This record gives sequence, structure tokens and C-alpha cells, in this order.
Amino acid sequence: MKAQQALLGRVQTPPPPVVQGRPLLERERELEVLEAAVVAAAQGAGQIVVVEGAPGMGKTRLLAATRAAAHRAGLLVLEGRGVQLERGFAFGVARQMLEPATAGLDEDERAQVFAGAAGHAARLFDADHDDATGVDATFATLHGLYWLVVNLADRVPVVVCVDDMHWADTQTLRFLDYLAHRVEGLAVAMVLAGRPPEAGLFDGVWAELAAQPEAVALLPQPLSEDAVRTLVGDRLGADPAAEFCAA
Repeated sequence: MKAQQALLGRVQTPPPPVVQGRPLLERERELEVLEAAVVAAAQGAGQIVVVEGAPGMGKTRLLAATRAAAHRAGLLVLEGRGVQLERGFAFGVARQMLEPATAGLDEDERAQVFAGAAGHAARLFDADHDDATGVDATFATLHGLYWLVVNLADRVPVVVCVDDMHWADTQTLRFLDYLAHRVEGLAVAMVLAGRPPEAGLFDGVWAELAAQPEAVALLPQPLSEDAVRTLVGDRLGADPAAEFCAA
């Protein structure tokens, strides 16, 4: 309890988000929402934030800012990224997220996080089991992964960050959808980024996740000409021509 209180004291007034040494331009609202989600996770109030946008809208940068805020606050970050050529690997993104958090545990800690229903997910992280293709997205497996996240969040609040959701494997999407329907009251924030489902290239589960009524939707827009001029000048070290920035 004392550790939780100390944690809350650190996240109430987070510093301005900066990624790669440069503040994000024209993303004030997005950053405010993401910072609030980190604070909410520390307070045990689960939240879902969906970041939707076309390629180049800065979704990855926003997730990087979220991870930075979570790390500053001492939260556990479970991060993954969908890859188009790896969509056939069942639970591939789920394993990306959870393996780093479980691999370094000693025997007693591992027993704690895989206690109870979480034990149904243990086989996904078996060192001798390098292919989860044959593991179905059954209720037991999804429920086990859910309880694994719950058990991890009981140790320290968690922020789930997944980029390129439109390329995540179907089994991971189903797990994240299962978690999203139960995140209220957990010390877990879910920040999921991807291209709009209506583009016609995506699994229906991503569309359902993106449409969660409890989720906060962030739809980053293209930068203004002034912001482009700032970025170009910062990158090139010169005062760029107006015609160049407009183009």
C-alpha cells in the first residue's frame, strides 16, 4: 500500500511529454488524454484509449510518449506491435507483451503471477514451447491471459501499449478484446493504435475493439503548415521556403 501511495504521488504532476528530445507538435489534447490514462492506471481505474489514423499521423510517436510517461511514473509497460508477415503466429503479439514481464521472475514470483486461472496461459510462455500455433483462443486461454495481467497489475499498475493493431494476430486481438471488456476497476490502462478498421484490410475483432463504447478515441490529424515549417526548420537547420513547407 505504501508503494502504491508513493507511486500515486509521482504521477499526479507528470512533466511535459518529450520524445526523442523534441516535443510533439499540435498533439496537446492527445498527450493530455494519454497522460490521464497513465494516472488512472496508477489509481486503479482502468481505461482504454484507441489511437486511430492513417500512416504518418504520428500514432507510434504518441505511444512512445505514453511509454515514457509510464516509465517515469514507475508503471509496468506491456508493449507489442503487430507485423503483417507475422499475423499467422497465434498469440504472437500477446507473447511480445507478456514474455519480458514474466521471463525474469524467480520461481516464487512466477508461481504468484501464474496462480489460479492464470495457469491456463502458462503454456504460452513455456521455454520448451516455441510455437503457439496449436493453442486455440479458447475461453480458458483468454481467461488465463486476463488473470495473468490482473496478477501483474496487483504487483504494480500496468500500461498495455500495442501499435499497428491492424496487423496483430487474431488470437491476440481476441485476448485484448476480452481484457477491454473487463478493464474497469483494474490498475490497467490500454493504449491501442492502428489504422481505421473501415479501410477494409482488418480483422473484425480490431473493428470491435476500436468501437468500444468505454474507449476514448484519439484521431490525430495532419499537421498545419506552421507546424510543418517548424519541423522542417528543426530538421534541416535553416529557414525553409514557404512553398516547400506548403508542398
